[in-house]
Order: sequence, then C-alpha cells, then structure tokens
Amino acid sequence: MGTSTRLRPPAVLLTIGDELLTGERVDTNAGWLAEALTDLSFDVREILSVGDEEEEIRNALVRAEIRAAGGVAILTGGLGPTLDDRTREAVARHRDVELQEDPAVLEVLAARFRDRGYADLPPLNRRIARVPRGARVLPNPEGSAPGLELPGSGSGSGSGSGSGAVLFLLPGVPAEMRAIFRGSVRERLDILFPERLAPPAVEIVRTSGIPESELAGELEACLEPLPGVKVQYRPSVEGVELRFSVEGTAAPARLAEALAAAKDALSPWRFGGRGTSAAEAALEACRQAGWRLAVAESCTGGMLGARLTAVPGSSDVVVGGVIAYDNRLKTDLLGVPGSLLEAHGAVSEPVACSMAAGACSRLGADIAVSITGVAGPGGGSETRPVGTVWFGLCRPGAPVRGRTERFPGTREEIRRRAVQFALRWVRMEALEAGAGTGPGDHVDSGSDSPR
Repeated sequence: MGTSTRLRPPAVLLTIGDELLTGERVDTNAGWLAEALTDLSFDVREILSVGDEEEEIRNALVRAEIRAAGGVAILTGGLGPTLDDRTREAVARHRDVELQEDPAVLEVLAARFRDRGYADLPPLNRRIARVPRGARVLPNPEGSAPGLELPGSGSGSGSGSGSGAVLFLLPGVPAEMRAIFRGSVRERLDILFPERLAPPAVEIVRTSGIPESELAGELEACLEPLPGVKVQYRPSVEGVELRFSVEGTAAPARLAEALAAAKDALSPWRFGGRGTSAAEAALEACRQAGWRLAVAESCTGGMLGARLTAVPGSSDVVVGGVIAYDNRLKTDLLGVPGSLLEAHGAVSEPVACSMAAGACSRLGADIAVSITGVAGPGGGSETRPVGTVWFGLCRPGAPVRGRTERFPGTREEIRRRAVQFALRWVRMEALEAGAGTGPGDHVDSGSDSPR
C-alpha cells in the first residue's frame, strides 16, 4: 500500500435497494457515511446505488473493490429476512465463501423475539443469522440484523492491506446503520487503518436570512488571507449550512483563526452549529429573555407550532398557538376586526399585526408572532402574488410591527421559508432584548431567497 493510501485510505459506498432506484426512498445513508468517512480521513472515491438483484450487487462489488483496493467498501441494505434481501448471498458468492448459520446471532435474534412476546423465532428471521464464512459479526444495538465485516480479499488477516477492500455490510435502516458505524465500525477502522492522517478540524455553522451567494462573497473576503481553509456551502429552504474544515499541521488552531476572521460576517445570520435547529435557537433566546411565546398561523397551518413543540423542553417557553385558516376564526379566536379583513384582505400588514396582538393578549404571552400569506400554487394576484407572506410581531408595551417577504418555490417550500423567517425574527428580538436594545432597533431579518 502506497504512502498516500495509508494516510488517506480509499473508500467506496454501495447502497442497495430497488426503492433507491425508483425514487420511492431518498438515499440518506450515502451522504451520512461519506461525511463520516471524510471526517475520519478516508478518501471517498465513489458512491454507487443498485437494486436488489444479486447479479447487480455482485457487479457493483467488483467495481467497488477495485476502486477501494487497500481501503474500505461499505454496503448498506439487503440484510433483512425477506427474499428480496440478497446482500449476504451476493457477497458470499463474490468472495467465494459459504453462508453459515451463526449460533450466537441466532440466540440474540431468539432473545429479541422472546422479549417481544414470541415463543419461537419466526422461521423467516433465521435468514438473518446466515453469515459469510470468515466474517466478523458487528452487534446492532437498534435492530435485528447485525453488521458484518469481511477482510480484504487478499489479506486473510482482516487488515486493510489486501488486494481488495475490507467490506462492511450494514443494515439499510438509517438509525441502525448509524448506531453500528458509530460503535463497531469506527472502532474497527481505527484498528485496521492506524496510519491514516489525523481527522481534519471541522466546524459546522448554520445560518438563516442571507442568500448563499451573498454569504459566500462576504466569507471569501474574510478568509482570503488564510490559505488551506475549505468552506462548503449547503443551501436549503431553511438557510445555508456551512462546513469549515482545515487539514494538516495545527489544524484546530488554524480553524479557530478562520472562524474568528469570519465572525463579523457570520454573526448576524448564525443561529447554531451541527444539529442545531432554528426552533431550538429561538426557544433558547426566549428562555434567556424570560419570555413565553405564542404563535398565530394562517398559511403555514400549524407548521411553526409543530417546529417549536418538536423540541424537547419547549413547554417552558411555548404557551400555545392558534391556526386561524378561515377568516372567521381570525376574528373569533384572535379578535381581528372584520372591517380590517374587508378593507385590507387576510394577507396584509394590518391583519398580520392584529393576529399577533390577539395571540399575545388572549394567550397571555410575552411575545407573539403571526404568519399570513399566499402559499400557492393558486390564489395569487397582481398585488399579492404567490409567495407573498406577511408577519406580525407583538410584545406588550411595544408597537406591533409587520414585515413582508416574497418567497420563491413550491407551496411546501414557501411555507417552510415562512416558518424559518418567523423563528429568526423571534430569536433576534429576544437576543436584542437581552442586549438591552429597544424593540425598534431590530436587525433586518433578510431572506434566504435568491437575489
């Protein structure tokens, strides 16, 4: 194995399942594994997807072992008990080894089914215990089918120095795959590939309220004097996620220097890091301000309330909300005057402000935000085209304020962008209150839509 291969072993990912080719399921496993392996200093060279036919799996394995020679190939899917789960058979024939029933796996399966009230293991599930000869069994803490490891085809010792690749077979269920990878697979990779480079220093930054192109322009100017800093941009309808990474000598210190240089450009838009949602950030800001929050929704139909209450512990901040889709409910539940609706229409600043004020007073909140708009695909007009959304924000003792945005995209994307905007507005309001600024000094919420 060459020096570069030892330092950055090659890796190929093979995801298996007819549903991946027909579009019935989105392949999230490949992306997750690619990022995890890259962070562990593997060189991910290719991602393949095939259906459940054994011959197709075997053909893909030939390519995967060539591309990942001296490294690792990870397969996901096809390890279940049904007849369309053929990964074990394909791998066994590819490596020219027999499938053998593993007594230890069989006992784990039987115990799992006994715990679920079964006296005996269903016959079909015995297929899960069939293991290619020479494979190492990797426990599955989240499900039935264990992971499997087969040594490089030319090594026999289980090291990564064979003419082929070390094969890892993992279940296709994302939670199970991730649990086995984080546990057994990562441990085995450290043993099999001890000479690889130290992982790069990585920081994930999540932003909202600024388009990707504008953010990139600001960051590139800040980071120009700092070579070796890689920034990946991952835009979505909910904002732009950034992945900062630095490799080599003093990587953590150089990454810290880069983040410090980018601080002023990021601070107005940054709301968290890896795994942090805008809802969590808004809740924490309200919590620090000592505020209880209420929401009033029309076009988003409860999406904002759902995002907030999906966060564990949100009950100490969220009072509740009102879905006032029909104009009558805007009046009956939120106190929006009928004359206001007649004069301005439901999608307007006066109605958005009245909705927020009604939610704040009637639900006894310290802050309330409202959303009313035209999500499409129909219902738009020359003055209120599809994507027009009005927001209202109310705090007792302060003027009620309204803001409008016109969001691009499908109905679902418009609604999600509207929710993200509302969360950011609430968060910024709470942060400014904590900093001692007045309600009129609000930082512009901006938009994630292209400009």
